[in-house]
Amino acid sequence: MEKKALFTDLDGTLLNDQSRIPEGNRLAVEKLLFEGHHIILTTGRPLASGILQAESLGLTGKGCFLIAFNGGILYDLEKHAVIDRATIPVKLACEIFDEANQRDIHVQTYSEMKVLVEPRRANTITEKYCKRLGMEYKILPNIRSLTRDPEKVLLIDEESREK
Repeated sequence: MEKKALFTDLDGTLLNDQSRIPEGNRLAVEKLLFEGHHIILTTGRPLASGILQAESLGLTGKGCFLIAFNGGILYDLEKHAVIDRATIPVKLACEIFDEANQRDIHVQTYSEMKVLVEPRRANTITEKYCKRLGMEYKILPNIRSLTRDPEKVLLIDEESREK
């Protein structure tokens, strides 16, 4: 039998508005895995949040993978290992932070397990974001203190967001 792979987004696709997997989706996923196929959860969420979500869905066994950070990391959920990553050079991340700060737009980046913000961005936006994703944040002295290239930089213009 030829193995197949199902790539699925989490929020609003595999999961309903309550971040739960509807029974029909659960049965389809279980059938795919039972038949030896793969399921690849794809999300813009950070790695840590994607892993938490996969664990809560019971999708951590053989054939279960996660693409996190909008494609920044490919992760094997069974082996608990990063397979591949695509990063943003620190120099470019610094330029993005500088531009966002000049425009007073919230900006953050990530380690594999934490949201990383500069002191001026450790605020209610950061706290709400981290609470929603079940993550913690770490305050960097400034973006130039990053020790490795991040997989993602996120900008949030709270003034322009629809309520």
